Amino acid sequence: MLFQTRANSKHHSIVFDLDGTLVNSSKGIINSLSAAIYLNDVTPARELSEEMIGPPLHDIVTSMFPSADAVKIKSIIASFQHHYDSTGCLSTVTYDGIESMLQILNDSGYQIFVATNKRLCPTMTILEHLGLISYLCGVYCIDSSQTPYSNKTSLLAHLLHNENLDPSICAYIGDRVEDWYAARDNLVRFGWAMWGYSPEFLCLNDNSFSVAHPDGLLLLKLLDDSN
Repeated sequence: MLFQTRANSKHHSIVFDLDGTLVNSSKGIINSLSAAIYLNDVTPARELSEEMIGPPLHDIVTSMFPSADAVKIKSIIASFQHHYDSTGCLSTVTYDGIESMLQILNDSGYQIFVATNKRLCPTMTILEHLGLISYLCGVYCIDSSQTPYSNKTSLLAHLLHNENLDPSICAYIGDRVEDWYAARDNLVRFGWAMWGYSPEFLCLNDNSFSVAHPDGLLLLKLLDDSN
C-alpha cells in the first residue's frame, strides 16, 4: 500500500518489519491462536510462545499442527483470522520509544516503509489504532499483491521496485534471520532490532548493524557509521 504524496526515490529510506520491531503483537496473536485451538478442538505440537511469531500465518499453524490435514489447517487459520482481525490485533502495543524514533527519522529526511509477513487488514488496523500511519510512506504486506509473496525477500524486492528506491541508500530493520536474508538478497543494509522476538542475536559478518533499543538518534548514528 503506497501513500503517493510521500515517496521520493532520491531520499534515504528505512524499511521496518512490523511484529517484533515496531510493535509487540504477541498478546493478541497468542490469544487468537488459543481461540482457534479451542474452536477447532485441536492440540498444538508445541507451546504457544513469542518465539513462533514472525513467519507467515500458514507456516506458524502448520508447524503447530504437523499432522493436521489441509482442511483442518484451513479451518484453524480461518478461526484465527476472524478472532485476530476483530479483537486480537487491538491488543498490539508499540515498544517504548518507537513513536519518538519514527519522528526523529522523519525530521531527518528519511522515508519510512513497513514490510511485514502480516496480512494487510490487521496491519492497517494496528497502524491506525496506534497512530503510526502518519510516519509512513508505504505499507507492504504478505498479501499486498494478488499472488501472496512467498517470503520476505520477494516482498522487499517488490517494495524497492514499486517505490523506485535505490538499495544503496536503504536499510531494512528487523528482528529475525529471515529479515537479514531479505536485506542481503536485495543488497540492502540490515539493522538487527535486538528488542524483538528472535531468541538470540546472530553475529553477522557483513555491513549489518545491531540496534539495542528503539532510539532515533542512536539509529541515525548507526546508519551514518555503517556507510
